[in-house]
Amino acid sequence: MVPWVTPWTVQLDPAAEKDLRERLKRGLISQDDLAVIKAWVSTVEEKGPDFIAIDAAGHWNDHPLFGNRIGQRSSSFSESGRIIYRVNSKRNVVMVLRVTEEHDYSTEGGKRR
Repeated sequence: MVPWVTPWTVQLDPAAEKDLRERLKRGLISQDDLAVIKAWVSTVEEKGPDFIAIDAAGHWNDHPLFGNRIGQRSSSFSESGRIIYRVNSKRNVVMVLRVTEEHDYSTEGGKRR
């Protein structure tokens, strides 16, 4: 790492953490999924969110979200699993807002209609 570059930090929103723990407990997100999610976190912290969004977008199927999730992004950790996050470039923080095994971008965590 270049000494004058501030490293990135990935944080998990408290509500997202609670929801993720419940999904793990119920077996909705597997240990294999969790390993992929951890690899995503490591990549973001090491290379930054632009790498995920631009250079590795095809691998993670990363894209911006719209509507009530404008300003947020989504990365895939499985065929239907998603990591929904927001970037704070001023603080070099990526805040994970939701991790779901479903291809579901709702803010309530319910099924898409």
